[in-house]
Amino acid sequence: MHVSLNRPDARNALNTPVRQALAMAFRQAEADPGVRAVLVTGEGRHFCAGADIRELRARTMLEAGWAPERLDTMVETLSKPVVGALHGYVLGGGLELALAFTVRLASEDFRGGFPEVKLGIFPALGGTQRLPRLVGEGRALELMLRGRIVDAREALGIGLVTEVAPAGELRERGLALAQELAAGPPVAMRAIMECVRRAGDLGRADGLDYERRLFGIVCGTADKAEGVEAWLEKRPPRFSGR
Repeated sequence: MHVSLNRPDARNALNTPVRQALAMAFRQAEADPGVRAVLVTGEGRHFCAGADIRELRARTMLEAGWAPERLDTMVETLSKPVVGALHGYVLGGGLELALAFTVRLASEDFRGGFPEVKLGIFPALGGTQRLPRLVGEGRALELMLRGRIVDAREALGIGLVTEVAPAGELRERGLALAQELAAGPPVAMRAIMECVRRAGDLGRADGLDYERRLFGIVCGTADKAEGVEAWLEKRPPRFSGR
C-alpha cells in the first residue's frame, strides 16, 4: 500500500483532517491481508513540516493532553513493515511520525529536526521516547533541547535514517524496498518487529524468553517449511503468510 501526505500547499502539515485520513489508511492496511508492506511519502517539495501551527494555536490544554487514538502508536504497532521516504523538510510531528516507521530513507535534500522548543513546547508525538532509542540519550537531548536541524548526511551518521538516496530516486528506492519487504515471510517479519519493539520494555531475561516463545510459533508455520524447502531446492521461496 502507498500512503502519501497530500497537502503540499502547507508543506503537508499535520492538521486534524490529515491525521484522521492517515489513521484510516493505516487501519485499512492492518485489516487487509493483501497488504504486506506500506510505503509513506509526501507530495510536493517536503515530506512534512510538522503540526499545523494555526491549529496548534487554538488547541486548549485539555485537547493537547488527551487524544482518543495515538497515530504514532498505531503506526509503530502495525503488523506490517512501514517504509518512510523522507524528503525536504521533515520537522516536529512529521519527524516524530517517521520515528514510528519500520525503516526511514532520506533524500539528499532532507532537513529534519524537532524545533518545538522554539515554540515553547516539546516533541510529544513520541519523540522523547523513540528518539533516544535510535540515536542515544545524549544526542536526543541535544537535538530536542536546541531544536537543531540536521541534514541527510548527519541523519544517516547518527542512525536517524538508514539510507540516503538522490532526490530524484527516493520514491523509486522506497517502493523497491517496500516490495522487497512485502515478498518476505509475514509471520516471521511480524515476530521480528514485535521482539524489537518489546526489547525496550522488557528486561533482558524476559526479552530472551519472549523471543524464544515467538520463535517456537514461527517454526510451526507453513512459511518456515517453505523457506527451508526453497533453500534446499535452490529456488526463491513463495511465502503465503501462513
